[in-house]
Amino acid sequence: MSYVLIEDEEELVACCNELATQPWVAIDTEFMREKTYYPELCLLQIAGAGQIYCIDTLALQDTSTLRDLLDQRELIKVFHAARQDLEVLHFLCGMPPAPVFDTQIAAALLGYDDQLGYAALVEAITGTVLPKAHQRTDWSRRPLPNDQLEYAADDVRYLRELYPVLFEQLQQKERLAWAMEDNARLTDVALYEIDPDQAYLRVKQGRTLPARQQRVLRELAAWRERLAKQRNLPRNWVAKDGLLIYLAQTCPIRLDQLDEVRGLSDAMRKQQGEALLAAIETGLHREALPLFDAAGPLTPEQTVRRDRLLEHLKARADEIEIRPQVLGARREVDAIVRGNDNSILLQGWRRQVVGEELLELNQG
Repeated sequence: MSYVLIEDEEELVACCNELATQPWVAIDTEFMREKTYYPELCLLQIAGAGQIYCIDTLALQDTSTLRDLLDQRELIKVFHAARQDLEVLHFLCGMPPAPVFDTQIAAALLGYDDQLGYAALVEAITGTVLPKAHQRTDWSRRPLPNDQLEYAADDVRYLRELYPVLFEQLQQKERLAWAMEDNARLTDVALYEIDPDQAYLRVKQGRTLPARQQRVLRELAAWRERLAKQRNLPRNWVAKDGLLIYLAQTCPIRLDQLDEVRGLSDAMRKQQGEALLAAIETGLHREALPLFDAAGPLTPEQTVRRDRLLEHLKARADEIEIRPQVLGARREVDAIVRGNDNSILLQGWRRQVVGEELLELNQG
């Protein structure tokens, strides 16, 4: 076998001691979350320059040694498309591991597609074509067959080949600082801890509601978020978005009115009816101010300016040979046109490369 399977704490200690001597490690995770609020880590693949380890986290009672390894700030953790992996490890460790190096971010800054998948990047750089046999595997089932573990090991086997190549190319193009700046954003705890009072922002139809009903929706979404966390259930298993919208529109104030609400189960009505009504009442007593961005469409004059700024952004992206969306999406240009200083185009390396120019064009 080309990997070592870790299934007990003694093996884990030896594995982590060896990896702690490395300057960087390649990491991938296999997890399940179809039936839970919190992702359940089933397998963690990790490798430095030497041995590949597949750590069966479901077989371990104590993962503190692994958490200590991931918490080492001098150890660079290499991922591809790191966002989901970091979310999983955030719940394991209490915070996302840092520092990180995301090969998808690195590739985008070198001119590749900004959404390039792992297999495509491996093929582009190494020429190796990876199998797709286990993409829909249930990683919580035990025992894990050898071919499945080999497939999992491939996710770090080639990742550790990508890292030095991309690192060197970033240095040659003097873009390593750009990559590390973008990577640092991935370790912001706020990305992975959802404040129940901000959960309404996930309900896309909410912005179509009047201000008073938006306030009710905010309380209902907070109720759902807290209950989903408490019961470790997917949000939509607690209540679908459509149900929250309907309750915010109709604002029932008595238990018997909940009997007429479609999509609300008898069990949920009995167990959470009072809590639902309390959330609605709280929302109704809030000041009726809109919660969602009410900026509306750009004016004709703003649209002309936006289009001019987009043309300049594209020309600048072509000049430095990266995709325009790597610099910034259209909404980020819209933000500049509206006078919003929070646009990512006005931060860090993007401000130096194109942001200042866009500000001048906008003001001119």
